Amino acid sequence: MDFEPSSEQQMLIDQVRRYVREEIIPLEAKLDPDASELPDEDYKRLTDKTKAMGLFGIDIPKEFGGPDIDIVTRVLLAIEMAQHRAGLYVPCYGTFGGAGLAQIFEANEDQKERYLYPTLRGEKKPFFGLTEPSGGSDPARAIQTKAERKDNGWVLNGAKLFISGADRAQYGIVLASPASSSIAIHRASMCAASCTRCARRATPLSSSSRIAGCRTTRCWARSTKASPSPTPA
Repeated sequence: MDFEPSSEQQMLIDQVRRYVREEIIPLEAKLDPDASELPDEDYKRLTDKTKAMGLFGIDIPKEFGGPDIDIVTRVLLAIEMAQHRAGLYVPCYGTFGGAGLAQIFEANEDQKERYLYPTLRGEKKPFFGLTEPSGGSDPARAIQTKAERKDNGWVLNGAKLFISGADRAQYGIVLASPASSSIAIHRASMCAASCTRCARRATPLSSSSRIAGCRTTRCWARSTKASPSPTPA
């Protein structure tokens, strides 16, 4: 088996390697060592560059407009993207874009228009609301946020914390358990929540609900309307 990169792969490797050396590493000399994001003007300038390279949205499936890079090539490029100070935890500071939350690919068309496609274009950022004061690594038992049927929709009540990116997100997915269930182990539900500054309005996937309330990393889901039924996880 030949493990040497093909000529096309090597061309991409060299392109990304040059990008890291010429664009990312010089910027880090001016950044706080603990910084996980770039100033807006630098982020915009560098995403324009990765778009021009044809590599923005590198993890987006081809059918949604991604660059159609095979998994071996993707791994080779990931190695190069990590060759800078923050590369282990935020490769190239996200300037190659991202695929967003995988669950949103299964949303209905209206939700894809509102959430998925703007995320793939880099216009919106999501958060994932799983962890609660009761825990996070065992969601079936730890989730205490409740989804209760009310009128034509659902009301969500509960608390979330340690939600990375919640203070900068325009929407996210919040996990909750049915209020009618005596224990959370039966099932969990997911809601897509849209955000405006500190307000969070949510929509159960495949429906059109509402939810409100958030504080930076401690997110509170409180009374709002939702329509038909949250989607079981």
